[in-house]
Amino acid sequence: MQQLIISVLFGWFLGVLSTIGYEQYKRYLDGKNLKTAILSELKVLLPKLVLSYYLLIIKSGKCDKEKMQWVYDNLSLYEDKNIAPKIASIKEKLKKLLKLDVNDASIKSSIALLVEKSEVEHIKSITLSFSKESITNFSLLSEELRLIIYDIRTKINTLNELADRIDFFFKQSFTPGMLSNNIEIIDSNIKSNYVAYLENSKLVVERIKEIFELEKDKTA
Repeated sequence: MQQLIISVLFGWFLGVLSTIGYEQYKRYLDGKNLKTAILSELKVLLPKLVLSYYLLIIKSGKCDKEKMQWVYDNLSLYEDKNIAPKIASIKEKLKKLLKLDVNDASIKSSIALLVEKSEVEHIKSITLSFSKESITNFSLLSEELRLIIYDIRTKINTLNELADRIDFFFKQSFTPGMLSNNIEIIDSNIKSNYVAYLENSKLVVERIKEIFELEKDKTA
């Protein structure tokens, strides 16, 4: 009788261990799949943000050699096939400009020409599937990675708010019979939101790079 009880208890114990092991393995797989999906989305987002940053520094007149170097360096990191031709064209222009001396009159005239030829950049809201994930699912990731992703998600929400403001003021500028002073106010609002978008988009890019550096260190 005693041996039977021991056997039953032992079987129960093995069953509990098996369940715990399965749950742990499932959490590992779920976390791995979630991280893969997040990294894939961020890898596509990064060059698009850098491209928007470039177009906005040109349009807002905030273009200088330091910003151009940042754009060139970050466009070279990851290339989205869908925008590869545009990226290649911009990199070629930047490569030529970066060779010029910062005080060279030709670099100023070249930037002025870029501003003249630039088109109005319509800033779109950013939609990321992982931003809809629950807090519980993010617990599957490491704390360090989780905190960076939370920060990225918050900053992207800020970018989307800025995009909505830019779109609102841009549409207002086409209101019939708009007074000249109102047009100036709208133009000022658009430019200030462009600047805020520039600053925040750069921060998001740098945070995304932190994630890729973090993952690189783990595989090294």
